[in-house]
Amino acid sequence: MTGYPNVAPNDTQNNSPTMKEMVRIAKQYNGKLHGYVVPVESRRDDARISFEGFYIKADPRTAIKISNETQPDEFDEIKTNYWRFWWD
Repeated sequence: MTGYPNVAPNDTQNNSPTMKEMVRIAKQYNGKLHGYVVPVESRRDDARISFEGFYIKADPRTAIKISNETQPDEFDEIKTNYWRFWWD
């Protein structure tokens, strides 16, 4: 991602892993990130891109291991071997 606002790699969302770590996990497990943008046009001082969670494809053992390591607020299997990790 280029331009402003951009993702600050070391930022976190509600005690989540860093944005950089969330990108790494999503990429490693062919997942998707979920987040939001506070646009520059909003004229807010905190223009940014933030990730609130991610979805990954993994076997249950791997998903539970990642959950134990990252401690999401919400963690569930949304379909067979497709997991949602969320920090609210």
